[in-house]
Amino acid sequence: MNKFFTLHFSLFTLLLAWAGTASAQDEEIMARVKEYYAKVPQEKIYVHTDKACYASGDTIWYRAHLVDAATNKPVSRSRFVNIELYDRSADSLVDRQIVKCDSDGVFANALLLPRRLSSGLYTLVAYTQWMRNFGAEGFFYKPLLILGKEPLRAPHPSSITSPSAPSLVPRDGIAGVSPTLNAYQRGNYIYIPTPAGSTEDDLIVAYGSGQIMTFTPQQGKVNRLDASKFGGGSIHIALVKADSLTVIAEQSLLLKDTDLPTVHISGTATTEAKSPMTVDISMTNADGSPLKAICSVSVTDYDVVKPDTLQPDIKAYLRQTSERALSGPVLQDMLTGNYPAIQYGFQTNQTITGSIQGTWRKHLKNPKLLFVNTHLGQQYEFELGDSSRFSVIVDNPENSTFVLQGARKNGNTSFVELNIDPQTFPQPQLPQPSKRVMGLREANTFAAQAFSQQKYSSAGTIELPEVVKKSARKKTMNYSGMEAARSLQEGDSRIEHAVSMRALLHPLGIYTETIDGEEHFRYWQVGKCYVDNYHETDHQYVLNIQPTDVKSIEYFTPNDPRNTLFGVRADERGFVPGVLFIFLKDGSEYLRKSTQKDALSIAKVQQLGYRYPREFYSPQYPDADKTQYTRPDHRTTLYWNPKVATDEAGHASVTFYSSDVSKQYLVTIEGVAADGTIISQQKVISPPPTPPLGGGF
Repeated sequence: MNKFFTLHFSLFTLLLAWAGTASAQDEEIMARVKEYYAKVPQEKIYVHTDKACYASGDTIWYRAHLVDAATNKPVSRSRFVNIELYDRSADSLVDRQIVKCDSDGVFANALLLPRRLSSGLYTLVAYTQWMRNFGAEGFFYKPLLILGKEPLRAPHPSSITSPSAPSLVPRDGIAGVSPTLNAYQRGNYIYIPTPAGSTEDDLIVAYGSGQIMTFTPQQGKVNRLDASKFGGGSIHIALVKADSLTVIAEQSLLLKDTDLPTVHISGTATTEAKSPMTVDISMTNADGSPLKAICSVSVTDYDVVKPDTLQPDIKAYLRQTSERALSGPVLQDMLTGNYPAIQYGFQTNQTITGSIQGTWRKHLKNPKLLFVNTHLGQQYEFELGDSSRFSVIVDNPENSTFVLQGARKNGNTSFVELNIDPQTFPQPQLPQPSKRVMGLREANTFAAQAFSQQKYSSAGTIELPEVVKKSARKKTMNYSGMEAARSLQEGDSRIEHAVSMRALLHPLGIYTETIDGEEHFRYWQVGKCYVDNYHETDHQYVLNIQPTDVKSIEYFTPNDPRNTLFGVRADERGFVPGVLFIFLKDGSEYLRKSTQKDALSIAKVQQLGYRYPREFYSPQYPDADKTQYTRPDHRTTLYWNPKVATDEAGHASVTFYSSDVSKQYLVTIEGVAADGTIISQQKVISPPPTPPLGGGF
């Protein structure tokens, strides 16, 4: 199986009801279910955003909570999460990010919205590479209302659809068999009437939340299970033929909450502008013990940012959206060893993959790969042996550029073809709108305050009109496509007024010396010279070129690690000579095209890398004299922190400053403890009531 498969579902335990020992059938079912979850563990993502409504030019602060689909315990088998924002009306991608988890397994970052977004409904999408194996319907989808500069008018586009939870309906009559299941929960117990038509050879299997129970149903009676054994979320119940391990009926049941944690939020809103506020948080388990967790916390202006009651919170989403058993009779797949096709492994790092071969797809013996990280100035050389495929692990933040070149065993790059596998992304399944999330008046009120804050926060900055790109002029002409450190572009006045090539090259820092009566470039300055992408060894020929015939010059300075891609090698001291490219006005484009045999061996790779984390900025007003702070403060999000950790006593506190307009504050806490306990709490913090004027007698 795939090397990424690991035995993760070790929490599955066998619980036997009314039986002292496990039968052979019980043990067989147990073994097959454990093996399935070991090879095909499932992931779920929930994304907490600081609010549900934004203005164009605003920032979406978010944290992605990644958990195991069966146990709801936080996992970081996948070290990267993809975050995408789609304009649902245009069905177009607005932005795409890759988020890398930190040392605590937290996936958090920010998404800056363009200032010229139009008002409408947008969808935030989150998934891991591993989740792509099971279809886009299992991705996380969160509708967001984004308001542009134009005022909203009825009818307005502020309508959304909650991501529909999987239908929890009985799945009966599998394989055309008549028995049906009608399990239900009452109090702390699950009741399962023995299906009519079942026999003594049948077994009832109940599994969920990392637990599995098997027992022989009592004919004509109602079987009772302790619901607390399965925790919250979904439980899956099946009637199985013990002799053939065939599922003949299956049902999914959403359990009621049991053993809920207690989360207290306390604080008093200040009535003074730009004044400090503290919110205290206390968490305990159902048994009263302190609850330790790392949660995401947002504080917004409740007067203009109302909670989105149409969207499930983290508790509702993770409990309702269970593993693949909700979308099909997976237990039968488990028992028969029918595993889904796995194309994508757990993404623990970022890689560049591809192959090296000869032109006309000839196999090369013992090819080499030269790899240059231009961001860090590092270079590596790998020998591939008999393989033509390669996979290079890279630390790939956004805007990183890597240059790769394939070569034969002897270093020759002629008639060598380097192929880089493209970076691919799935097509999501965006939900359709159906319900309104915000009224017209509320939306315009929020937009007015949000744009007011943007205007004041950018005071002193002149916003220029958008620059329209008229045409795209090539910056480079060398066959690698890399931009040189120094260059003279076409039309440069220095080319027109130079009296000799020596004078033309002096501004680039290139000088000559005489050896045995012949003039040469200094070897450390020009290790190789190319004229119209042809390697030219006659330096005197190059120096005799008329400057008026030169179109452009590109110069890769000494000790640039990219120089090795042009065939220059470091000397015994580790010094890498420079590389010079000269392009002539007549025939240079044709000559460049004729060098494809060399250009095919080199590639510049700029994949989408992970985004560096951003920290939420909350203004501070420490001085008692508030009159010195002249800039208005109209923030809609007053505090955001994706990593608020409770201490050993289950306590935490957050501090921030009030704005000029906020009077009530909505505090939202979401997270998952290490044992799978889901934390979700909201509270509105209001100022103390104003005492009545006057007094009584």
